[in-house]
Amino acid sequence: MDKDILIPDDIFIDLNAADISPSDFEKYCFSILDVLYSSKKLDDYKITHNETNKRNDGQHQIDIVIEYSIANAAFKIFVECKRKKRSIEAGMVRDFYQKIQSCGANKGIFISTSGYQKG
Repeated sequence: MDKDILIPDDIFIDLNAADISPSDFEKYCFSILDVLYSSKKLDDYKITHNETNKRNDGQHQIDIVIEYSIANAAFKIFVECKRKKRSIEAGMVRDFYQKIQSCGANKGIFISTSGYQKG
């Protein structure tokens, strides 16, 4: 963990005990990521929730998009947030990877409360 980032303890909740909706989980992840990335003082930093990207292969919904630049080079990170009781299937990760490729993001972060299946 980066020693320069200080996250307030009161931002964390017990997700096993919390009764929050998938949308609220996305907003929770958004708030943590915003604290992490905004502390870096990146150029042109911007974070958005529930963004839609239209491409030739269809319309893609992205839970969180993080954009910034370093030395005039632009970066875009897509974040997928899943609050589920069952483990995330490999197909969901493949679908997310396809979104990243189709929309031209540089990286992807997949956040799950239930872990991942093998594969």
